[in-house]
Amino acid sequence: MYCPVCGAESEDSARFCRSCGKPLTSAAPGGSAPARVAAYVLLVVTVAVAAVLWARGGSGGQEARPATPSDVARGVVAPPVAAAPEGEAAPAPEPVDDPLAEARVVLEKYLAADLRHDGREMAKYLGGQAAARFNSEVQGQEDITIHSKVITGGDTRDENTVEFIVRVEWSPSDSYEVQNDEQGYVLRRTEEGWRVFSTPEYPE
Repeated sequence: MYCPVCGAESEDSARFCRSCGKPLTSAAPGGSAPARVAAYVLLVVTVAVAAVLWARGGSGGQEARPATPSDVARGVVAPPVAAAPEGEAAPAPEPVDDPLAEARVVLEKYLAADLRHDGREMAKYLGGQAAARFNSEVQGQEDITIHSKVITGGDTRDENTVEFIVRVEWSPSDSYEVQNDEQGYVLRRTEEGWRVFSTPEYPE
């Protein structure tokens, strides 16, 4: 005979369960003793699963609550969300396309080479008609002294075309008087990167 409460096996003649002490004559109707034992085991497993879920604090960042046996039986208890491995770097943000900043870097390199009268270096940053007409051998032959070339402004015509204003400080070769001019430069995006397509010496 099996106890209807705890499922422990007792002698057929016993009146009380030797495990839990409950009367053996008050068995609940319905189901055989083995079936009642299986139900008891299922209840124990359900309570254990609920306790584990409660200890983990739930999932999804919501306030945790203990799972009930009916939750487990119906399969509605969500598994805990796996935490990201410690020490793993966050994904890098996508690079922001900034035509004005990208083109400015190229123009600054071109102007620096111009101040050094380095025609071969200047040619690396030219494109279009400016590249076709450029003569690196005549750089630095003009009859003036260039003191500085500074980018003072820029404007994006479209995602592939940028225009800059450059302030030039210069003096005639036979004078120390410094003069200022503003010059326009146009850069365009090509398959090789940004290139200077228009300069004061080689306009489009």
